[in-house]
Amino acid sequence: MKKFVFLFLFINLYLYSASFKLPFSKIPKKIDGHLLEEEWGDSLKIDKFYEIMPGENIEPPVKTVAFLSYDGENFYVGFKCFDPEPEKIRARYADRDSTFADDMVGIFLDTFNDKRNALEFFVNPLGSQSDLTRKEPGEEDSSWDGIWYSKGRITKEGYEVEVAIPFKTLRYPKKEEIAFGFLIFRIYPRNFRHQIASAPFDRGRNCTLCQIDLLENIKIQTKQRKMELLPTFVYSPYYEREDFDLPLKRGNTKEDLGLSLSYSFTPNLILNSTINPDFSQVEADVAQIDVNTRFSLYYPEKRPFFLEGNQYFNLPLRLVYSRTIADPNWGIKLTGKEGKSSFGLFAVEDKITNFLFPSNQYSEIATLEEPSKNYGIRYKLDLLKDSNFGFIYLKRKGFKYYYDLYGIDGKIRAGENEFINILYAESKTKDPYVPEISQNFDGKEKEGHCLFLNFNHSSRNWNFDFSYLESSPNLRADLGFIPRVDVKNFQGYLSYTIWGNKSKFYSQLSPTVYFQYVKDFDGKTTDWEGVLEIQFELLKQIMGEGGYQRSMEYYNGVEYKKNNIYFRANSRFSKNMTAYFHFNYGDGVDYENNRKGKLLILDGQTDYRIGREIFLDFSGEHQRLNLSFGNLYKATYLYLKVLYHFNNSIFLRTIIQDGKIKRNVELYLNELPEKENFTSLQFLFTYKINPFTLFYLGFSTRGIEEPPYEFQTQNKTYFLKLSYSLWI
Repeated sequence: MKKFVFLFLFINLYLYSASFKLPFSKIPKKIDGHLLEEEWGDSLKIDKFYEIMPGENIEPPVKTVAFLSYDGENFYVGFKCFDPEPEKIRARYADRDSTFADDMVGIFLDTFNDKRNALEFFVNPLGSQSDLTRKEPGEEDSSWDGIWYSKGRITKEGYEVEVAIPFKTLRYPKKEEIAFGFLIFRIYPRNFRHQIASAPFDRGRNCTLCQIDLLENIKIQTKQRKMELLPTFVYSPYYEREDFDLPLKRGNTKEDLGLSLSYSFTPNLILNSTINPDFSQVEADVAQIDVNTRFSLYYPEKRPFFLEGNQYFNLPLRLVYSRTIADPNWGIKLTGKEGKSSFGLFAVEDKITNFLFPSNQYSEIATLEEPSKNYGIRYKLDLLKDSNFGFIYLKRKGFKYYYDLYGIDGKIRAGENEFINILYAESKTKDPYVPEISQNFDGKEKEGHCLFLNFNHSSRNWNFDFSYLESSPNLRADLGFIPRVDVKNFQGYLSYTIWGNKSKFYSQLSPTVYFQYVKDFDGKTTDWEGVLEIQFELLKQIMGEGGYQRSMEYYNGVEYKKNNIYFRANSRFSKNMTAYFHFNYGDGVDYENNRKGKLLILDGQTDYRIGREIFLDFSGEHQRLNLSFGNLYKATYLYLKVLYHFNNSIFLRTIIQDGKIKRNVELYLNELPEKENFTSLQFLFTYKINPFTLFYLGFSTRGIEEPPYEFQTQNKTYFLKLSYSLWI
């Protein structure tokens, strides 16, 4: 009996977090990368660390010491990261969220101590910042940007980093005394990507935040930020050639003043509003090959107003996709968390109205040059142990058009390693009657629904996931991104993980089986597939997967059975270079002419560092489809980004993109151009004090070639932007 009690106590001590009192510091700290005893001597010292990958809670290969404290304005953390070979430290000057291949050290903060969500703050040895949001189980998103301060420097013993996170940047309960969940985390990339943490981790549990430690005795005395103003000025002359036979002509010059406001009613209830915002994207989307595709391509959101609080609108399906809102006149958003309740509201007026028309076989996009008003309400209630229930309501109203969607969703922790996810939604849409723009604008009213059920198990060795998705033919997600409907989709996977260690050539091997079976609402089988795959993480930080796929695709009245093989891998094999490669070869479908062929897809990426200042990023994609009697098309897109950093805040950037499509027009049933070529160039000077106080000066141009016309400049834009974040 005594042995049993001892074992029970040991297991509980091992699985549940330790608690520390966070000291209040009266010593001023200069965030300069010099971690001095006289500044950090009254801080909490953390010097017990574990390697959790590839080793399992073993002694780390390098020593780490962290120091934590707070004062009336900031949460402080300092790091001493020892390295026996400092010349091998991987670090460069970089913009935010660009250093995940570097040595890094940072902290997870669960500011509500609910073990469901956290913020992650990481810094490389030269002080470059990366910040992310984390949602259990294991969903990370780097789109969030906060204002915080860091400095780092490389020393003879390794490197030192100092961080100050203003409480104004954090959301937390409005209480006299609070506690934060926390985890110190270090990335040490050498032969393996060593992950070093301040708490041990049980790989048999599919949660991270439930295993981290606790900081108690936090009594925040600062006057919480009430208002943040963000005025912006944009000046952007634009030149465009309306046709190949016409000269380049100056169009409308954008001269806009805008204002965004953020108001904190409490530390966890935030109002964001914007008038005449600048929603331009400074960095263009990387081109994707959209030749011979059935469904619309997805591009990530990059605009700050929509990124703020976007985690409140995350659901198992993309019912909210803010890039459907193109050019707002104004916007307002309220997000918050109180106790177990969290919610979000938004209202935005768009100058135009974008549409995505889905179906089982393909999707189409269209635009009305008419304004629309867009609204959303989201509420979520946390229940029991890592479970929740929520609802969502979305509405859009425009020119002779309306759209409504109601939905409920829930996540249930069904066991130590299991989750169940549920979502049900109904939509009601009435499109305008403008068939000259699109045949989908038929003026009819349509009602649809979707149902999503998912069961997930994740443990030390076994992982499996099974889901069912039902989307009726008339379902619409006009404020979301659902390009395919009229489906009843069963899919799942089963995976077994074989763990290695530093003495072997691998850290993980995971044989995986995947299946999918899709019917439409008439009972016709439209797709099925089975996949055998091996996932791997090897020496030299090589990770990837390869496999064989057997599938059937029904399109335009014909069933196409396909066999394909694929392989993809990426490696951070040296201090100065990383590489990625992917190929897929096998059967493909010519959707334009309804024929089967052989499809080859190749894409890759490599980046190279020259010193601390210069960074080159090159990527490319090639696709070709061969029929039995000749090549149908070839498409190639190339992308080159060159960065020169004076420091982490000031840099020059050049982006060149080039795309070429060549068709054998004699093999097409419909008339299409033989060649479509484009080249774009973008040059940008950036001075960025923080994500919102910045100066941009740039130029971009795009040219196209389409026979019988030779290459011509299609448009060019000059760009100047100023914005300043002011806390009141």
